[in-house]
Formats: sequence, structure tokens, C-alpha cells
Amino acid sequence: MILKSSAAILMISLFASAALGQNQLILDKLKQLDAAHPTLEMSAAKAAIFDTAKRFADEKGECLPTDVQLEQPVAITGDPAILPALLSGQIKNAWKVYAQYQGCGNRAVDRFSVIDFADGKRIALLVNSGATNSSMKLMRDTSMLAAMQAYQAAKSKAPSCDGKDLEMIGAQIVSEADDLGPELYGVRYVGGWTENWRFSTCGLIFDVPVQFTADGDGGAYTNIKAENVQQIESAP
Repeated sequence: MILKSSAAILMISLFASAALGQNQLILDKLKQLDAAHPTLEMSAAKAAIFDTAKRFADEKGECLPTDVQLEQPVAITGDPAILPALLSGQIKNAWKVYAQYQGCGNRAVDRFSVIDFADGKRIALLVNSGATNSSMKLMRDTSMLAAMQAYQAAKSKAPSCDGKDLEMIGAQIVSEADDLGPELYGVRYVGGWTENWRFSTCGLIFDVPVQFTADGDGGAYTNIKAENVQQIESAP
């Protein structure tokens, strides 16, 4: 990625430093970056998300939503998956938006990331199904480890399972520690929480509990134990 200035390089270095959550200079910079492009109109978010939702449903042969109902967009300016592109000038800002499909039964809410690019383009990315405290970067970094635990559990039940159809189909916040801090621009800097991530493969469904402890610089220490993986049911 080509950065526009040495200032952008400096800022990335600062964001990589320890104890980010305690660094008021960094939090002030995130506020400044967000303030430069702070607003995502609900109508614009809905149009982008509805288009993506219909496309994914069509590709997977699932129920086509007739509409989507959105929660208020939340800026994820500080998400490590977003920040480098923001500092380089490739994007203007990004938001987390939970969407509930209409016309498709009791489907769980889906998390989307709506991204405004510097050239005026806007896209909506389907991140996951279900609620989560994990940033995009944290989920991306941890999901492979969780998926491997689900695959190993599936292999123990069905030795011929090759895992080719393995996919994450849901997330749920199970518990939050008393010391869990607020979400700041898409990131938790303080405290811990536990989530269940649900995977399906070879006609089997498993919940993989993941424990998170915020590391103070935008990420988290994770703990996944094979003995805690639970088979839920057989997939239809």
C-alpha cells in the first residue's frame, strides 16, 4: 500500500505502539479522522446493504429479502482492517451496520461494513451473521483457528469429512466481563468477553466458544479450547 505522506507513516507507527487504548493522542486522531467524513445516511446505507444482501442470497440459493431494517450505523474508523486504508487516503470512512432481513422468517441480524471510498464509490461488505464485539480484523485473525477446531470436531464425528464446505454461519455474545470498556470507533481496548462462533461442515453444526481479552492496542488475546466445542445439531 502506497501512503501519501510521511505523516501517514508516522500515524501507522503510532497506532502500532503499545497501550493504544490509553493514548489520548491516538483517540483524538481517530475522532479527527471520523469527523472529516462522519455521516452515513440511513437511506444510502440501506441501498448498499440491500443490494449486497440480495446478491448473496441469490448466489447461495437462499431466501431473497424483500427489505432490510437497519440499526444506526456506528463508525469503525479505528478498526485495524480499516485504518491503514483510511490513513493512506484510499477511503473516507467506514461504518458497522446491523441489518435484519425482512420476508425471510426469523433470520438473525447480519453485520455489514459500509465503506466510502475516496473516489466516491460505496460498498457494503457482509461480515458475519449475528452480534459480536469483535472488530473485522480480530474476527478475520481468529476465525481460522476457530474453524480448525470445528473441523477437528467434525472429523471425530465423520472421519470422511474433508471440510470443503466449512463455513462460519453465526456469532453470539455469550458473556461480557465487568471491566469490558466501551467500543471506540469499532474497537474494544479494555476488558474481556466470550462469544460462540457457529460453523457448519459435512452436515454437522458446531459452536466454538472464543474468549477474548482486549490487549489495549486494538486487538485481543484469544483462548479457544477443543474440549469446549459443542455439536449443536445436524444441518438440514
